[in-house]
Amino acid sequence: RGNSTLTALVHFGQETRSLTVTSTPGEAHAYDIFFSQNQRGVAILELAFNGIQVPESPWRVEVIERVCSGNQMVANEIGVCVCSNNSKLIDGQCMADGTFAGIIAGVCGFFLLLGLWRFLVYRRNKSDEVWKVNVDELHFSHPA
Repeated sequence: RGNSTLTALVHFGQETRSLTVTSTPGEAHAYDIFFSQNQRGVAILELAFNGIQVPESPWRVEVIERVCSGNQMVANEIGVCVCSNNSKLIDGQCMADGTFAGIIAGVCGFFLLLGLWRFLVYRRNKSDEVWKVNVDELHFSHPA
């Protein structure tokens, strides 16, 4: 069957696409068909060999929701992995809003404490200025 052809059609909603069919290298009568769909739903796959429908064709193929590998990531309506509603994209990774708020609060608290410490040091130095006495101002009586 050297001149045989395998054709593949996929139907998804109102859309019909012809799929590329390649013979598997090193295997007789084996073919590879690749199908990718971004939207969830049911697709119908039809295969025909030399124009004659393959037995048990067409097949029902369910396109399921994509499982995203990143933490706090979900698939949107077209299958692209994005950050969930309660997270933000920071440096290429999704961070939960609570974690982000905790980090911001910690940094703000650190700078607040640093400012308070600097103010207390300033006030202590200011208070010490009242008692500052130069050496030439000191006069002692020498008891005999």
